Amino acid sequence: MKRLADENERLGQLMDNQTQRDQQKDEIRAQIKENEDKSPMPWEAAKVREEREKLNQSMLELTQIDEEANGARQTIKENEAKILSLSKDETILNLEKQNIRATFGSFEEFNQNNQQLYTKYLAFLEDGLKVNVDE
Repeated sequence: MKRLADENERLGQLMDNQTQRDQQKDEIRAQIKENEDKSPMPWEAAKVREEREKLNQSMLELTQIDEEANGARQTIKENEAKILSLSKDETILNLEKQNIRATFGSFEEFNQNNQQLYTKYLAFLEDGLKVNVDE
């Protein structure tokens, strides 16, 4: 449940930071345009090309984050449904543990009782047969 809640928090932050990413992309687009408009000297061409590649890589990373943010609402809903289901399961498990403690006193006594259950059942059937034969 904690892992899902942490994932929801991270996705929520992705959605909240959309405006900031849009501003970063605008800045990168302007830098890319500026880079393309340059007419570098032959000895600077490699440096300009490297700068352009870095800018394109930054744009790609932001675009990938945007794509993840676009699916965030659905993922958050799915995670919340999983959290609810796990919470229900945990509640049921805790109630079962509480009933075992109330009935048997401890889990060791519960396990011991379960190990002897078949023997007790056979003894019960045997006692029932004796009653029927004696009547």
